[in-house]
Amino acid sequence: MVRAKSHGSHYNVDRVELFPGGEFYNVMEGPNGERMENHGCYLKVVPHQELIWTGLLTRGFRPAPPQTMGFGFVATLQFIKNDGGTLYRAVVAHSDEEGRRRHEQMGFREGWGLALNQLEELFIESRP
Repeated sequence: MVRAKSHGSHYNVDRVELFPGGEFYNVMEGPNGERMENHGCYLKVVPHQELIWTGLLTRGFRPAPPQTMGFGFVATLQFIKNDGGTLYRAVVAHSDEEGRRRHEQMGFREGWGLALNQLEELFIESRP
């Protein structure tokens, strides 16, 4: 299990099956004890290039139960080699505008920005 902390919230990653059709499961715990479980499915995995996942499906591309967050989305992360570096591109497609607004109100931009900073630190630490 991986545990991260941001602004009083905790994020626990319990399962990651990093292959198409593989499952992920994590739990977000808010500063007031609120708890959100997230199940999902990886749709596409290209090492060092692209990762696509959704909470609308679960292991084996099976339909997921209703989401705790109350909205669905598909997330795409791309890592594109660019002039001696890497361009990071993150795109999130929500099922509808209301879901996008709710996700944003939950701190989506801040959380994903924090995740990018942590990823950058990991890359820097792993350099020879």
